[in-house]
Amino acid sequence: MTIAAVAVAVAFALMAIVPDGTLAAFFSHDLLAQRAGVDVRASSAESARLFRAACAAAAVAWITAIPVLRMIAGRAQRASSADRSGTSSGTHRAIDARAPAAGAATPRRTELRWWIAVLACAATAGLAQRADILAQSLWFDEIAAFLDYSQWGVGASMGTYFSLANHPFHSMAVAAAINSTGIVSELVLRLPSVLAGLLTVPACAWLAWECARGPDRSEGSRATRASEPSATVPVTGAAPIAAPGAPPGAPRIAILAAIAALLMPLAILASTESRGYSMMILFAAVASAAQLRAMRGTAEGKPLWWLAYSGACALGCWTHPTFVALPLAHGAVATWRLVMPPSPRNGQPPSTASTAARAPTAALANLAALLLAAITTAALTIPLLPDVLRVILEFKAADGDEPTAIGIEGVLLMLQTCGAWVPWAAGAGAMVVVPGAARAWSSGGAMRMAVWLPMLAAALLAVGSLLAGSWIYARFALFTVPATAVAAALGVELWLNQPRRALAVGLPLTVALAWSASILALGPRQPIRDAVEWVAQRRTQGQAVASAGLADNVTAMYASVLDGDRASPDSIRSAGLGGTQLSGLAPTPDYLIVLYPALFERSGGAAQAKQLGLSQVRSFPGWIDRDQGEVRVYARPQPGP
Repeated sequence: MTIAAVAVAVAFALMAIVPDGTLAAFFSHDLLAQRAGVDVRASSAESARLFRAACAAAAVAWITAIPVLRMIAGRAQRASSADRSGTSSGTHRAIDARAPAAGAATPRRTELRWWIAVLACAATAGLAQRADILAQSLWFDEIAAFLDYSQWGVGASMGTYFSLANHPFHSMAVAAAINSTGIVSELVLRLPSVLAGLLTVPACAWLAWECARGPDRSEGSRATRASEPSATVPVTGAAPIAAPGAPPGAPRIAILAAIAALLMPLAILASTESRGYSMMILFAAVASAAQLRAMRGTAEGKPLWWLAYSGACALGCWTHPTFVALPLAHGAVATWRLVMPPSPRNGQPPSTASTAARAPTAALANLAALLLAAITTAALTIPLLPDVLRVILEFKAADGDEPTAIGIEGVLLMLQTCGAWVPWAAGAGAMVVVPGAARAWSSGGAMRMAVWLPMLAAALLAVGSLLAGSWIYARFALFTVPATAVAAALGVELWLNQPRRALAVGLPLTVALAWSASILALGPRQPIRDAVEWVAQRRTQGQAVASAGLADNVTAMYASVLDGDRASPDSIRSAGLGGTQLSGLAPTPDYLIVLYPALFERSGGAAQAKQLGLSQVRSFPGWIDRDQGEVRVYARPQPGP
C-alpha cells in the first residue's frame, strides 16, 4: 500500500510540472466554443493553471498521509497495549444471542461447494440478462455523453463541462475504449460500465466478508464493549467467530452478496448503460469495504488501507458529483464518534475503557482519509471548475417541472433500497433486504456501517437537493446498491436458518426469480435505433427525415442505419427542442422521429407537425425517465402506386 501511495504522489507531482500550454491543448474542446461562445484556449489555460496547483497539493497530501496515518495508528496500538495489560484472568466472550453453541459453526466443504455451484448458476443468469440488454439501442443520455464528450477524447472529457451529460471519469474511460478499439458501437460505449459491473460482484463479496468479520474493535460497539481483544465476537446468526481469523460464516455471506450483485435489477441496469452509475456502485462497494478493513487495521497498527478508501472516494466523486454524499455521511459519523466517544457501561471490566479510547482514534483516521480524498477529488475535478461555474444555474430546479425528492423520484429512491424500481420486484426484494437491514442494525459495528451509512447518505442527498432547490433522479443515489446486496445476503441467511426448508429455500428463490422477471419485463430504455431502422425500411430515395427531442440531435447517432456510408449530419436533421423548429425545415420532412412525446406536444411541435401533414404512424415503447422513453414516428401520407 505504501508503494501505491508513493506512486500516486509521483503521478500527481509529474502532472504538476507539465507546461500550461500542453495541458491547455489536452483539455481543449472545439465544441465548447461552438456551443457556449467561450474562448477555448483561455478557458483551457485557466483549467491548466488550476490543475497544476491542485496536483502539487495532492502530491504533498499523499506523501504526508503515510506518516500521519501511522502516527494515528500508534495511538490505537498504545490503547490496545493498555487494554491487554488490564485484562482479567477470565475471558469475557460476547456471543450473539441468536448464535448456536460453538462447535457447530464451520460449514462442511460439501456445503461450500454447493454454494459455489449456486453462485455459478447466478453468474450465468446475470451475465445472460446483461448480454441481452447490451444489444439494445443507446438512449438519449448515453448518446449525448458520447457526442458532447467521449468522441472528443480523454482530455476534452476531463477538462470541459458545458452540459450535464459529462460523468468525467466514465467519459474518459469511454473515450479510451473508442481510441483503443477504433470502433463506435453500443458494446464499446458500454464496455467501461460492463467491466465496472463485473468488478462490483467481487467488491460486494469483499464488503460482505468484512462485515462478517464482525464489529471493529475500535468502534466501541455494543458487542465489542463486552469483550476482550482475544475474545470471540458475533457476526452472523450462524456461529461465534474468532476476531483475528476468517469466520466460519464469511464465505457463505460473501457468496450470497455476490449473487445479489449479479441478479439485482439496479446492478444489471447500471452495468449495461454507458453512464457513470456502474462505476459509482463499484467505488461505493470498494470504499465501504476498505473503510471497514482500515478501521480494523488502525487498531492493529496497519492503517494504510485508509489510502485505498481515499482513492475509492475520490474516484467515485470524479465519476459523479452526487457520490460525495457517501463520504459526507462517513464524515458525519466519524465526527460524531470523535466528539462523543463511547464509554464503558456499568458492570463491564475496567480494561474496556481503553477500547472506548480507541474509537476516536479510528474516527480521527477516517477524517484524515476523507481530507486526503477531498484534496484528491479537487485535483481531479478542478479542470472542470471554470465551466461548472458557467453552468451552475442548470443545477437549479428553475422550471418547476424537474424531478425532485418529493414525488415519483422520492418513491423510486425508497424502492431502490430493495434492489429494483419496479414496485413488485422491490416488494419481493424487501422480503430479504428488510430483515437483513434489521439484523445489521441490531448487530451494530461493521454490519450497521456497511448497510445503514449508504442509506444515510441517500437521505442526506435527498434532503440536500430540496434545501438547495435542485433536481434529483433516484439513480443519483445508486451508491446504495452494495449496501442492498449485503442486506440481502444477511436476510437470505436468516431465511436459510429457518426450520422449514421449503420456506428457507423457496423465499430467496422467489426473490431471485422476481428480480430476473422484472428485467425481462422492462424492455428497452429508449428504442431510438429501432425507430430509425423502421424508417430506413420504408423510406424511398430522396425522402427527408428529421428528429425532435431535447437539445442534442441524438437520433443522428444512427444516421448510418439510414444512409449507410453516405451518412452525414444532415441525414437526420434536427427539428429543435420539442420540435419548435419543425416548420422552418426545408424541405419538409417526410418522416419525423419524436423523442419525449410529452415535451413534443407541450412545446407546440405536435401542432406544427399536424399543419405540415405529419401524423403518427408508429410507436416504440420505452421505460426510461418514468416511462418517457417512448419513441414515435410521424410520416406524411405516401402517394399510392
